[in-house]
Amino acid sequence: MPPRKTRASKTAKAETAKPKTTPKVKKVLKKEEKVEKAPEPVESESSASVSNEIVQPLDVKDNTIEKAVNALSQWKKQQGEKSSKKDLFETEDEDIPVYLQITAKKYLANSKVIKPRMLQVPHPVNDLEDTRVCLFVKDDLFDEDALARIEVLKEDQLKNLAQIITVKDLKTKYHAYEARRKLLSEYDVFLTDSSIANMIPKLLGKTFFGSSKFPLTISVTDNKKVSVDKLVGNFNKALNSVGYMLPMGVNMGMRLGMLGQDIDCLKDNIHAITKFLEKYPIRLIQLKLKDSPSLPLYITDKIYSDEDILKPEEVQTAKEHDADDIPLSIYSEGLKELGFEEEEASQLLGKKKRSADSPVAEEPNGKKSKNSKNSKK
Repeated sequence: MPPRKTRASKTAKAETAKPKTTPKVKKVLKKEEKVEKAPEPVESESSASVSNEIVQPLDVKDNTIEKAVNALSQWKKQQGEKSSKKDLFETEDEDIPVYLQITAKKYLANSKVIKPRMLQVPHPVNDLEDTRVCLFVKDDLFDEDALARIEVLKEDQLKNLAQIITVKDLKTKYHAYEARRKLLSEYDVFLTDSSIANMIPKLLGKTFFGSSKFPLTISVTDNKKVSVDKLVGNFNKALNSVGYMLPMGVNMGMRLGMLGQDIDCLKDNIHAITKFLEKYPIRLIQLKLKDSPSLPLYITDKIYSDEDILKPEEVQTAKEHDADDIPLSIYSEGLKELGFEEEEASQLLGKKKRSADSPVAEEPNGKKSKNSKNSKK
């Protein structure tokens, strides 16, 4: 006789049958999730393309650049003749940096940017025969083999690398203000490893970031390991680049070369920079030395666009706003700086506002009450 089927065997079959259906359901859900997440890269590509759109063409004439450079050279020569005190070591045109001063119609950045960026230009900004470069790296980044290879490459590909300073040295040897000022004057270009880029502003302070020698960020590692080949490539790329920081404002300066540099090299660098600036609403571009007057190279024909003009309905809504709705930003920010929490500051502002808006109570004889005098005090 065949064995009888018991309830236990039925339940066992039912339990073994359940897991067979669940993987199919999971696979279907995974496919659905993939379909939902597919459009995300398309959105990022479109947003990147919008940021690279040309806002306005910037046409800077070559003859305008030539006239400005010649005028600055003559001005520098006249300043040397007028000065009663002659320098022991007179500065030649080859050592005088030239800057572009850019003024925009609107803020160039919506938030404060501390990390410098690089813009590659056709010709080096510095004279590479005498340029001394200092590199900031994290502690124990280079082993003995890497340092030995760097010493060999200093004869050719890294000939401008004069010093490598670690974070530990920045915290100890160059912690004092005078030591940092001396460090700034000893080298022409400063580079920093990308792994410590967030630490550098606090370690160097305004001494560096308030000057035109703020350190440019390069990558010297590959898969978290030091790569000498990558260091060489990014090192030479930085020497052929212009450093800049987009300010939370309308004014920005960029160093583009030397006064004694070939005029064609200066033209090529200016055209490369103006092509990059076409993405921003630029109002004015000027050429200048450190202490010289600014000579205009480009002035926009239209200061504002049609988008900046309020429509009639927007003007009406702006007029309807009550003056009481305007926040006392300066006072409230001052309270926060003094240590008040945001809620405490808003409560204090509310009390002062209520006391200012409350009517003065008068007594039957026409005199002001004591409470009103005390409130004024």
